[in-house]
Amino acid sequence: EFKYPTIINSTFNGNAFTFTSASFNGFTISHTGTNSTSAMTTISCDPNTVFENNIVKNCVLNLTTGTNTLGGILFRAQGLVQNCLLEKNKVTINMTNGTGDKAFVPIMDAIAGVKVNACVFRNNNVVIDATATTAGPTTYCKGLIVNVSGGINPSAVSVISNCLIYNNEATYTGGGGTSTATLINGCMIGTNGFSTSTSSDSIVNCTVANNKVTNIPTAGLTVNKVGSLVHTVLNNLFWNNQSAGVVKNIALSATISSGRIGYNMANGGSTGTFTTATLTTDNIFDLANVNSGVLNSPCFTNPTTLIGCVSDGSVEIANWKPLLTSYLLGKGVTTTKTYDKSGNMFLSPRSVGAYEYSAPLTNDIHGAFETESLEFLVHKGGIQMCTQGEIQIVSISGMLVKQSKCVNGEQIDLPSGVYIIKIKSEVKESVHKIVI
Repeated sequence: EFKYPTIINSTFNGNAFTFTSASFNGFTISHTGTNSTSAMTTISCDPNTVFENNIVKNCVLNLTTGTNTLGGILFRAQGLVQNCLLEKNKVTINMTNGTGDKAFVPIMDAIAGVKVNACVFRNNNVVIDATATTAGPTTYCKGLIVNVSGGINPSAVSVISNCLIYNNEATYTGGGGTSTATLINGCMIGTNGFSTSTSSDSIVNCTVANNKVTNIPTAGLTVNKVGSLVHTVLNNLFWNNQSAGVVKNIALSATISSGRIGYNMANGGSTGTFTTATLTTDNIFDLANVNSGVLNSPCFTNPTTLIGCVSDGSVEIANWKPLLTSYLLGKGVTTTKTYDKSGNMFLSPRSVGAYEYSAPLTNDIHGAFETESLEFLVHKGGIQMCTQGEIQIVSISGMLVKQSKCVNGEQIDLPSGVYIIKIKSEVKESVHKIVI
């Protein structure tokens, strides 16, 4: 996280921040609002907006509505959205009309043509309360954390790439006196149709893990069929996403018969009609449900153990990068994305998920979003300090490389290798393992 953030707060009960052809970089945004007359959005962008290196955190939005379609309650994303963190936001939607189809997009609506890259969505909480309606939603719920809306031509294809979506939670309560009503479709990330060009990317190299839903059938990905549009979902990892304690990672619409949904991995919980071998090439749905010790384990560096949000409002520290023993390595297919979330160049064949393993780090500025502490930046030639204190660097063989006091901004050159770094600052002591 940023050490000295510029924080922008809003209590407006409408659209809080609208960016038109703007470049918005390096801010922390919060919004508290309640609206019972019309839609409410914290952030709205147009196709020419560049929204990067920002944090959207601790927003609390309550919307009461009777309309059938709701989109982008927290974030209507267009243009370029990159290296951003959306964390500990809570969106509550109270439904007053039980008729017709319902399409909810509480956290992010990825509008046609948007490019969302290297973003982290964690510990966000969504509540859909339809107990005041006579029937409640009866058909589907789109992506509760990210809904991807494609276009009808290649230039309007939305691309969600190298993103982490983990430890989010969503609850649906039905109407008509039935408190356990279940939506037919629902998920953390979902699609709403893409270009008819099968060579265009849509959802690629994302890691979706340890999310939790209640009374919603799918906790990971739902791919919806919309007319004759094509879906392109490649190299994604869906791990341990649970609905009512049962792993429910991937659901495909029964009518899907075109597109490309391939080279994805999941530890079970996949449903739907896989109509052709071309459409579903090399998906693996029996990944291990443990992080080490078996052949087909993902072997994350430091995954979270909790499913859903942390109850006390904190964030469980995680690092979703694969270890050298990971089953994810070399199982993906080439797409138009060249680099992973950390700025590593993808190998050929590439890894599944948001991270490559073996290529050197080039600019891991937002590694802090996985570790909750930005103490240094890793690059090809060493590290650059972002804090001051005492540092100890030890090689993987146990040799002491450096031990001294350091200052913010100091450059420490290191040859290629694996190192253990211990930092003791005024506020805490931490230990990290890095690869140069």
